[in-house]
Amino acid sequence: MKLEFTGVNTNKLHDELIAGGVIPQLVESKDEKTWVTVEESQVDAVNAIVSVHDPTPLPAKPTETDYLLDLDYRLSKIELGI
Repeated sequence: MKLEFTGVNTNKLHDELIAGGVIPQLVESKDEKTWVTVEESQVDAVNAIVSVHDPTPLPAKPTETDYLLDLDYRLSKIELGI
């Protein structure tokens, strides 16, 4: 069954579905709409997960430059004994 949702964070919702034990057959999105295709028996579980879904975007992962700057900062503190 193909379910349609609006205003969700598709990638985050996909992760939440899997964590909730729902393995979608297909997840699609365009603009503000997201479609989740699941077996009929999983519709209630999907709706329950979507009802508590927080669409806030995931924080960006640090870049290699960010990582190296942080590492340099931490090593400097170790060298200075701080």
